[in-house]
Amino acid sequence: MPIYESWREASTAAQALNIKSASEYNIRYNEDSHLPKNPSIFYSLEWSEKGKWKGFLNIDNSKIKYNSWKSASDAAKKLGIRSSSDYIKKYRNDKLLPCKPKNHFAETWVKNGSWDGFLGREKSERYTTLKQASLATISLGISTYIEYQTRYKEDPKLPRSPDQYYHKEWHTSGKWNSFFGRSIQKKYESWELASNATKALGIKTAKEYRSRYLENPNLPSKPELAYAGDWLNKGKWQGFLSGITIPSYYKSFDEASKATKVLNIKSGAEYSKLYMLDSRLPPYPQKLYCDEWLIKGGMDEFLGKIKNYPTWDDAVES
Repeated sequence: MPIYESWREASTAAQALNIKSASEYNIRYNEDSHLPKNPSIFYSLEWSEKGKWKGFLNIDNSKIKYNSWKSASDAAKKLGIRSSSDYIKKYRNDKLLPCKPKNHFAETWVKNGSWDGFLGREKSERYTTLKQASLATISLGISTYIEYQTRYKEDPKLPRSPDQYYHKEWHTSGKWNSFFGRSIQKKYESWELASNATKALGIKTAKEYRSRYLENPNLPSKPELAYAGDWLNKGKWQGFLSGITIPSYYKSFDEASKATKVLNIKSGAEYSKLYMLDSRLPPYPQKLYCDEWLIKGGMDEFLGKIKNYPTWDDAVES
């Protein structure tokens, strides 16, 4: 079927179908076989001049959303909206309010005071320095992050996220500990001191340590990192929790291999059961000696097993 030759004919036909938006037109234009799929292209010479979709469909924007910042602001205040979160809950009570006024009035939003101006709130001045905000927080008796999030509004000059608001000062200030006026406890300098303190608490497992180490503020949350230099050599968690230094594993593939021969271990399955008879044998030698493992022949060579070569030539070459 031929397409309407003129913009006016097509516009009149689209309005007769009571189409109110471009998205609706894309769904319904084929209800009239004379309407083009893309009127903006088909009538490109007139499209912009005659108001694009607004002119083509005779859309009255005043009946869709408020055109001016002031009219939308007055409507929001009339609904008693006092915050951006409150706006999200209530703006639908007035069909002419846009869901995102910040975007809808982008050109004038900041100039008119953002949310404070839009909702008619008095703009509250924040503390200019991190130290001022910290002192105000301490005076309120706030001592934890969770408590701060529920109570900071008790002082309108406190920001919701001081770590972001004072970001230039934050990373050199001791962060939340300093902000709440808490002194930063120094951790034990040595593995021995931390281990003894852990034993004094009667902690028996790594899991228990994770849940109880705060009982002594000098204990680190991750001793395996705090004392990384001693951790492996002194027996990891087993040594740390007992306070007894456990001999470290054999340093080389060859040393460990000799130890397996003393124990007369003949297979990988036997090794898994018997390696604990020598505290210096690792549970996973293929990981500890990974640099040498494949080069030296893997488990067979490690256990001193005699290789069976498939041919005489292979045996000679080896």
